[in-house]
Amino acid sequence: MKTYDYRNLPVSKPIMLAKDILDNLPNDSLVEFIVNCGVSEENIVAYAYSKGFFVKKEEKNESVHLTILKYTEKSI
Repeated sequence: MKTYDYRNLPVSKPIMLAKDILDNLPNDSLVEFIVNCGVSEENIVAYAYSKGFFVKKEEKNESVHLTILKYTEKSI
């Protein structure tokens, strides 16, 4: 699983970076994004859900860790 740390970036930057990663994520893959901005978190989660991905959210040390799974029918 690859982790991307998007803490302390301008509000619009994390979603722009995450979209590119999520659009190119292979099936049955996990990726983690770390953010510390509520708007960035909401944008990434909404985009992942719009693509049909599974999202797990964990709060750790003033940051949010978003683990996103792109799955196929075989993986569930």
